[in-house]
Amino acid sequence: MFNLAFAVWQLGRMDEGVGLADRSQELYADLGDAEGVARGLWLHGVLAMVAGDLAAAERLLEDAVARLRDGPDGFHLGWSLRMLGRTLLLEGRTARARELLEESLRLFAPVGDVSAIVLHLSDFAMLGGLAGDEDRELRLAGAVRHLQRLTGTDQVDHPVNQVPRLAETVARRGADGERLLAEGAAMSVDEAVAYALGTP
Repeated sequence: MFNLAFAVWQLGRMDEGVGLADRSQELYADLGDAEGVARGLWLHGVLAMVAGDLAAAERLLEDAVARLRDGPDGFHLGWSLRMLGRTLLLEGRTARARELLEESLRLFAPVGDVSAIVLHLSDFAMLGGLAGDEDRELRLAGAVRHLQRLTGTDQVDHPVNQVPRLAETVARRGADGERLLAEGAAMSVDEAVAYALGTP
């Protein structure tokens, strides 16, 4: 039920997805599975974010992070941190969003989780744009496009994961924008991650 909820909402059947998420969380609670309950909170947070209820998403994802923080499930902690960071980005709260996204990217990058890395690079491109650093925004967007072509990862195409007004920025910057995209595309995965984090 937990996994099916993802497929159902991505097919556009949001109410059914929420129902499956509700039932799976009830079952986790009945089983006394604390990590399952935390994963259920994460799933509910994702569904709330996709539905545009950012306040509910923030509350649910904060709860998921708190429950997963000291447990063994680093994978879902990483995703909870990432989705919370993205929610805060969508709210324009960049300082806290950056902290969360840096923490989650540092969990995913060492294990080479390409799907997670691509989404994080998109997040950091958005951070660059919100900070008025278009050069950084475009380089990271170039890295995202390159990794998408290489791997077929398409989650970043979902509206909640895209870099806002990227096409407008590229068009306005013209040849310079294309150059910056190409510079980002030339980065290795490790180089792109280091650039996003601002580390050597």
